[in-house]
Amino acid sequence: LTASFASVLSCYEIYQHLNHFTRPDLQIHIVRILGMVPIYSVTSFLALVVKSEQKALMLDVLRDCYEGFVIYNFLVLLINYAGGDRHLNHSLELQPRMEHVWPLDLLFPPMKLGSGFMHFVRSACLQFVFVKPAGAIASLYVHSRANSTMNNAVDNLINQLPQIPSRTEKSVYFLVSLINNISVTMALYGLLLFYKAAEPVLRPYKPLPKFLAVKLV
Repeated sequence: LTASFASVLSCYEIYQHLNHFTRPDLQIHIVRILGMVPIYSVTSFLALVVKSEQKALMLDVLRDCYEGFVIYNFLVLLINYAGGDRHLNHSLELQPRMEHVWPLDLLFPPMKLGSGFMHFVRSACLQFVFVKPAGAIASLYVHSRANSTMNNAVDNLINQLPQIPSRTEKSVYFLVSLINNISVTMALYGLLLFYKAAEPVLRPYKPLPKFLAVKLV
């Protein structure tokens, strides 16, 4: 019931933005972020009702792909809030070097802000866009090879791929989980550094509650 209400509310917000499309540089990313709610709600509900674990994992792939897409769109939205790449780079270059967040400030020297810093932030977020779906696809492949019943065209196709011993299934799941955790940590740290550097410009837009809302979904 709660998921249905959230989905309806998000779709209404999307409709309002599209109906009053006066700031496309901002609203296109807002619409993409709002789309996360109905997509998560529908895929989570379907994952609960479908009887096939393989189909549930396929829904996870779809959800994970969109999650990575949303994280990067959130970064682009913040950059546009700050006036765009050129204006933001110029503003950052006028600032002094910035310390890393504790305890990494004990290990790394202060960072020079500017285009190089923004390239690091974009790379930290963009890698998550590819790593998260890749991990979901790998989990789906391993599960399919370990539990293939050869009862449909998908299983027939998968069966032609290299065999993975079932005893390695848990090890692959652990490795995928470890890589995903490292990837999401890098993405979140990149966003945290960006917020710390651009906080004076972004403060009126209150991005921190918005970011927490995205991750809580």
